[in-house]
Amino acid sequence: FDAESRYSERSRRPIVNAEMIRTYVDLAGAFSGSKNARCASKYIQDNSNSPAETWIAMLSVLPYSNGGYALPFPELNGEVLLSKEAASFIGRDRLRGDMVWNERKVVVEYDSNVSHLDPSQHSYDKKRLTALELSGYKVISMTAQDFISVSSLDKAFSMIGKALGIRIREERLAKYHRLRQEILLRMKNSSSYVSLNNL
Repeated sequence: FDAESRYSERSRRPIVNAEMIRTYVDLAGAFSGSKNARCASKYIQDNSNSPAETWIAMLSVLPYSNGGYALPFPELNGEVLLSKEAASFIGRDRLRGDMVWNERKVVVEYDSNVSHLDPSQHSYDKKRLTALELSGYKVISMTAQDFISVSSLDKAFSMIGKALGIRIREERLAKYHRLRQEILLRMKNSSSYVSLNNL
């Protein structure tokens, strides 16, 4: 069973990428909503493998005033080079994480309910965690439970901020609490929210 290879087989070549979208918005000139589109295009990130990862990445990097947590941009599905000990343990010299900050040695993984229903995948995930930790990485898991409320989201992202050595400003979180509630509501009302439980 090679979960890492099976995972990569599910990937598809994207129709567009972040740079293409930014270029289009810049070349399109003035149109209704163009100012907002240019602002939003700054936060588009490539290489998300699911709507759930996209939501988490969006919340990570958006400014407080847009309902986010103002964290540095991660590398989505970024590559982690393993230590010799970790490579020997798992049988490969590199892994990918859902969200990776290599400079800070932090990986955030989204654990869906489906992965826990597959014993082979669950076993492999535990080995991946061990390999990443043997390589000096702090691994933080997020689950669908973190999206139940704004307060649970705040706790999860505060943990990520702490791992990155960045203090999330609680006074700014309080100021934009209602905006994050609105984002969370939109997430739950969107067709992609099912991915938080099933992808």
